[in-house]
Amino acid sequence: MKKLQIINDDYQGHIDICRHACRGIVIKDGKILLGYESNEDKYIIPGGGVEEGETLAECCARELKEETGIIVKPIEEYLEIEELFLNWQHIQHYFLCEFVEDTGKQSLTDAEIKNGDVPRWLRFEDAVGTFGRYEEFHNINIADYGLYRREFLALKALRKSEYIVSRKDELGLSFTKRHIMRLTPSPLNMIREGTKTIELRLLDEKRESISIGDTIMFVNTEDENDSLFVMVDELYKFDSFDELYKNLPLNECGYTEEDIASASPKDMELYYSREEQEQYGVVGIKVSLIIGKDVKGIIDRPAGSPHPRHPDMIYPINYGFVEGIMAPDGDEQDVYVLGTDEPLSNFEGKVIAVYHRLNDVEDKWIVSLDGRNYTDEEILKMIDFQEQYFKGRLLR
Repeated sequence: MKKLQIINDDYQGHIDICRHACRGIVIKDGKILLGYESNEDKYIIPGGGVEEGETLAECCARELKEETGIIVKPIEEYLEIEELFLNWQHIQHYFLCEFVEDTGKQSLTDAEIKNGDVPRWLRFEDAVGTFGRYEEFHNINIADYGLYRREFLALKALRKSEYIVSRKDELGLSFTKRHIMRLTPSPLNMIREGTKTIELRLLDEKRESISIGDTIMFVNTEDENDSLFVMVDELYKFDSFDELYKNLPLNECGYTEEDIASASPKDMELYYSREEQEQYGVVGIKVSLIIGKDVKGIIDRPAGSPHPRHPDMIYPINYGFVEGIMAPDGDEQDVYVLGTDEPLSNFEGKVIAVYHRLNDVEDKWIVSLDGRNYTDEEILKMIDFQEQYFKGRLLR
């Protein structure tokens, strides 16, 4: 079972009150069950506080029946989240549940009636997207910020589980992908310098698999050791380069200001014939550099903690994930966080390198907290405790 700690901005630094609560994940017909406060326009994963004398699983089943009218059978607890806010320690236990029956009858408290509590079934990704809006509440309502952030992390932890992966087609889920493309030195350097942000390609079978949020490693055609990692931000699809050239800013497509006057769709016929364009169509791939990106996220394996599956491995540095950026393994993007020996629960920093694993689907981002641009030797030494078991190379 995974454990997370969330320290909210309003935490006073001491605990006077501790409360345990249980929440249930129920999947039916490709959708997830949520509670919805209709008078507050607010969602929550259904559940509530543990009563004296009942087990955690009993609490989960009771709370879901009372709040939603749905009878469930808790299967297993997959996540524990410790929330620290004000002078509270709130420990949330999340259970995977089997749907049994919808009685259609809720047993609500006066407060829940006042809030207009009703059950709602949402697409899983819609639920992730709803809770993923938590930053909107950060400076408006700190309680809703904490609630939505907590539920987002709960679904994030669930997304990679076998429970969800085995249902991904039913749930309509897709995972980001990592692509490798070869590029000549000039456009590669223009992307690196920020003067080219849109790469033009034929929309053939290979490029058809690219989605927003995917990563691309551009490899120099003249130097295999010269690579560049980018993220796909937008996709502009057209029937031909004639149409593309009329609709996209050519100064972002690799043309200099001096070249734009003479730029022509025929330039692309050096690479793709008219027949190929008619057969497949074309695409402009808008990208942004990963290295140099400012990111923030959660530390789920703080410095000094053991690996969840290999307890003999102790993390000498903080290790976590970037919130809201998905990786090809179906989870948020993993990061090594440099700049402190102290265990952290959250981080904000800048990506200074990418460790590209050659024998795994995951790449690891290297984040600096203090703005220091560590040397390759320093980075490789700090991440060797884990990366020694993989083949890979560091990209800057």
